[in-house]
Amino acid sequence: MILHHPRPLTVLLTLGAALFLGACAADGDSAAGTVTETMTVTPGITTPTTTTATPATDTNSPTLVTTTTQVTPPTMPDRFGGCEPAFFLDEFTSPVVLFCDGAWARAGQAQTDHVLVFRYRDGRWLSHPHDGRDVFTQYPCYDEEKLRATGAPEELISQVSLCEPEDEQG
Repeated sequence: MILHHPRPLTVLLTLGAALFLGACAADGDSAAGTVTETMTVTPGITTPTTTTATPATDTNSPTLVTTTTQVTPPTMPDRFGGCEPAFFLDEFTSPVVLFCDGAWARAGQAQTDHVLVFRYRDGRWLSHPHDGRDVFTQYPCYDEEKLRATGAPEELISQVSLCEPEDEQG
């Protein structure tokens, strides 16, 4: 019986690539033409700015063109949260906002059935806990009386799955 061990092949290819890259880096003056770029991305509103260097008179010197994108987090008063999808990036990678009035929101992951209810508290959107799960679909459900008692708007209540007596609680 012949057993195939891919590890030696992987090690050989990795070492070969490292040697090749090391040889390339050692050729000539490594400082000439080196550009280091750092980008920090924070969810929010994007404001592009562009800076262009003047071409050098020496034909051997590279011309540097830098494009910088500054991302500024949206600011909102502490009483109400913003309703743009970017405000829900902590919970979803590609958020879709289905309802939002600044105090309550219903948002989810694009092209999925992963949808949550949020409340704006302490300067940020916090997921509002569900009260149970639908016995058939296992989707989160909410107690209508509890939603009303916490001030949820009628439009939001009409959009969520409300718990029935037979639904699993918790």
